Amino acid sequence: MTDEFQINRNQSWMHSKRFWVVYIVAIVGAKALITVLSPDFEYDWLLITVFHAVITFFGFHWQKGIPFFPTNQGKYSRLTLWEQIDRGQQYTPTRKFFTIIPIVL
Repeated sequence: MTDEFQINRNQSWMHSKRFWVVYIVAIVGAKALITVLSPDFEYDWLLITVFHAVITFFGFHWQKGIPFFPTNQGKYSRLTLWEQIDRGQQYTPTRKFFTIIPIVL
C-alpha cells in the first residue's frame, strides 16, 4: 500500500456528518445535564465553553502523533491532530466545522 492511499485512522472519523451531529448533541446534552443538576446556575454556557476549550486544546493542539492506532510507524508523530485533519489543508468542511463550534459557543 502506498503512502498516498494510506488512511490516517486518527482523523478519518471526523469527516462524517453523523459525527458532526453527535458532536453537537453531546454539547447540548452537557448543557441539559448542567441545567438539570443545578437549575439556578447562571453560567452554564460559560462552563460548557470552558470545558470545550480545555478538552479540544489538549485533544487537537497538544497531543502529538496517533495515540490509539500506532500502525503508521511514526509517520504522524510530529503532528498534532489539528495538523493531521485533511492532511493540513486549510478551509475544508471539517476544519470549518471545528472552527465555527467555539465561535457559536
